[in-house]
Parts: sequence; C-alpha cells; structure tokens
Amino acid sequence: MRSFRARNYANDISVNAILRLSEQPVFKNLEFTLYGEGYLFKPLTTPLRKFSNVVLHERFVPNTEMPAIHRAHGIFLCLSRLDSQGVSMGEA
Repeated sequence: MRSFRARNYANDISVNAILRLSEQPVFKNLEFTLYGEGYLFKPLTTPLRKFSNVVLHERFVPNTEMPAIHRAHGIFLCLSRLDSQGVSMGEA
C-alpha cells in the first residue's frame, strides 16, 4: 500500500528484498502482496511477476480497505528514504 510515484518510498528496496529472499529455501513458504499505483509500479515490479507467491495490485487503496488488508497479512514492510511513513506504520 505504497505510492509508486516517487523513489523516496523505497519500493525498489522492497522489491530487492523479495528478490534476495527468493534465493533462500524458505521463500516457497512465504507470500507477498504489493499494492500501489504510479509510474514506477510496472518497472519496479516486473522482476516479481515470475513468482506465484507474489501478488501485485496496481491500484490505490482507500483508507476504508486498509484495515482488512492489514488483518489478512502478517508483516507490513514500509521502507522509506525519508521519515514520511509514521501514520502508515502505526495503522499497520
């Protein structure tokens, strides 16, 4: 549930973390879901499209949907190159 409109959201680091995890045996036991919209979504997530345990949702998530998405997942990875995600992390 991240904007893919600017690099400060560090979505590239999240993608790289998933790619590095894919090299580990535990990867097959994990599931990843990425939500977001913006011009960086497709270029950044293209390397993840080959994995059946990575689900990509290219869309904006309204606040009303966020609690259910948080409940359905175990970890909220919210990296940032700037200190700009306090509210999102607190909501998770």
